[in-house]
Amino acid sequence: MVAVCRVPVLTGLYGLARKSWRNMLRNNRNIRTNCPRYAYAVRDLHCVSMGRDRYRPNQTLIGRRLALGKSQEEYAELVGATARQVRNWESGRVRCPQTWHLTRMSRLHGTTTPQQLGFAPRPRHTRPTTGEHCDRSETDMLRRDFLGLTIAAAFNTQPLAASDRSTPTTRKVGSADVDRIEQTNDTLTQADFLIGGAAFRSEALTDQFRQATLLLDGRFRHEDTRQAMHSAVGHLGSTIGFMLFDQDRHTEVRRLYTSSLRIAQDAPDRWPLRAIVFSEMARQCIQLGQYREADELLRMARGAETEVSPTFHAMLHAVHAHARAGLGDLDQTRQYVTMAEDTFATADPANDPSWISWFDQAELAGETGAALTTLAITHDAVRDEAALRLTQSANAHSATGQRSKALALVRLATVHAVRRDVTSTTTAAYDAREASRALRSPRLALEVTALRQHLQPMRRHGGIAEVDDELALLTS
Repeated sequence: MVAVCRVPVLTGLYGLARKSWRNMLRNNRNIRTNCPRYAYAVRDLHCVSMGRDRYRPNQTLIGRRLALGKSQEEYAELVGATARQVRNWESGRVRCPQTWHLTRMSRLHGTTTPQQLGFAPRPRHTRPTTGEHCDRSETDMLRRDFLGLTIAAAFNTQPLAASDRSTPTTRKVGSADVDRIEQTNDTLTQADFLIGGAAFRSEALTDQFRQATLLLDGRFRHEDTRQAMHSAVGHLGSTIGFMLFDQDRHTEVRRLYTSSLRIAQDAPDRWPLRAIVFSEMARQCIQLGQYREADELLRMARGAETEVSPTFHAMLHAVHAHARAGLGDLDQTRQYVTMAEDTFATADPANDPSWISWFDQAELAGETGAALTTLAITHDAVRDEAALRLTQSANAHSATGQRSKALALVRLATVHAVRRDVTSTTTAAYDAREASRALRSPRLALEVTALRQHLQPMRRHGGIAEVDDELALLTS
């Protein structure tokens, strides 16, 4: 009989004890002073028993997410996080996210400080830490001090690690195989510019690169063929890496770029190949808000100074302007913009290799315009120039550069929105919507989402509200 009654008796005792704890907390206002150790235990038990979270919810971030019409899972995809991390941010369990997440959210919502997103200010000159749990491999690949790994991959003479290649092949490899890899690279490049990086699934792209690396262990009849294969596979890795970057798959991008740098060591054009990979890694760093790392990578890319064309130098200057703009350096941004234009004026497209032939006058105007757009958010003095360059870029792009044209139009609409020019904003936003319809680019979708944040203060105007609703369909 006693055994039968034990469970309800214990349950009743637990309920009585919990009620006593709650009453003691209500009645004794000085409990924290009198007994600090037990005060926190009582507080936690009280919060759990009352069904409340002891953390203060981040109502600002919740409101901004709901304004976008996104669920926590959809918002997590936009900022490169997991749904669990978003829940931790909104519940207040994590008071300030990691650097790259904070940068993505700031760009998405058009903010400049963590406080504008409801977070605590990040201490300066200290390594940021949070209480959130994240994927260790992602943290290793996206940490700010990855430059050492990049240098080691580019200049270490050790062969590729076993994890970077599948089972090696021993079949004969000839010039026909090199031509096939180069043709694949050209096809992917055209698809990337015309449709976007998400034209192919990320798994298909990484598998394509993995299969190509198998040929590096084949039997070559001539040394020239072996070196040409390393060059072809290295450039293929650069192209696929940029497509994955456009898909927002940054961890995979870093791994693939690292492999391309190792492969470049045996390529006849090792320095130009290294330089193009460094420049693309710098673009990724700019996207992640790692502007100082981008600055260092671009300086490393200048190691190929005597082996690349003026067109490539102009591209480096334009990207460098974007990196300096991210650091808020107006003077050096203007300096690099001028250097890019002066260098491009001396270029001869007939002397450019195929891997830089895409950088034309339209791309130059778009890249320098993007740099000035970064500053235009807070510097009124550069808004007119940014709008002019982006307009020139959008008008000069052909049908084969549809993604670049769409990016220029989205940024142009952003500049007009910052100036509160309703008519120009509406026109540019409609043009951006039309240019983006057939594209598959998560990076472009993120830019569109950021533009929509700048449109919110002007939604009382009918044209702005209408185009904002249509832009929302591009990001859904």
